Amino acid sequence: MGETNRPTQRFPRRSAAFPRVGRFALVLALAIAMLAGCTSNVAQDEGLAEEDRAALASLGYVAAEIREAGGLDSSKKVLVIGIDGMDYLITTRMMDEGKLPTFKALAEAGGFSPLLSSIPPQSPVAWSNFITGADPGGHGIFDFLHRTPDSYFPFLSTSQVVAPPEKARVLGIPVRNRFAVPFTDYVLPLAGGTTLNLRRGVAFWQVLEAAGVPCVIFKIPSNFPPVPSERGLVRSISGMGTPDILGT
Repeated sequence: MGETNRPTQRFPRRSAAFPRVGRFALVLALAIAMLAGCTSNVAQDEGLAEEDRAALASLGYVAAEIREAGGLDSSKKVLVIGIDGMDYLITTRMMDEGKLPTFKALAEAGGFSPLLSSIPPQSPVAWSNFITGADPGGHGIFDFLHRTPDSYFPFLSTSQVVAPPEKARVLGIPVRNRFAVPFTDYVLPLAGGTTLNLRRGVAFWQVLEAAGVPCVIFKIPSNFPPVPSERGLVRSISGMGTPDILGT
């Protein structure tokens, strides 16, 4: 006898992707919660060494003089334009020949003066002199490159990348600095490294900020990572010496 054809009730099949997505969301939420409680033992650069902080603290008399003078005239602003490698004699001759009318107008409205370079006359050294008012013995930048004393291996003189630590802390508990996401090939670090600004000394805009003068520092060399603002009066974008997205 043949089978009787019975009407069958069809139920929608449950997609296998839903439980996978649910597990992944749960794991992701757990990872975010763990990362929120992660800390690192890598020393973070606060922008100023202790001796530099002491030097900056000693500049309190600047703010006192401002207060005694009745405050600042906010209508007056100063614009300083610095061009790396610019030759004063060539620029003056070109202005006299009418080839640089905008530069000539700026010079006549303000000032245009030659500056002696640093010893050695290299960009990171000269700009560090300009920023701090100190020589290489004070700010510690002697060249484009520094060397590791034991191996003579060169590295960039103005900043240093500190690698992530082997261990991180999750809610105060030391663990390996990696998190393998289950059911995936992803491995996430729990804590990152940091980048240190190797230029020492007190930048001139820190002196101005201590006196209550707001400043904008745009693409000045030898200032990566930018010195943190102590009072929120300084905005900085670093210039030459800033690594690209590959860290080179």
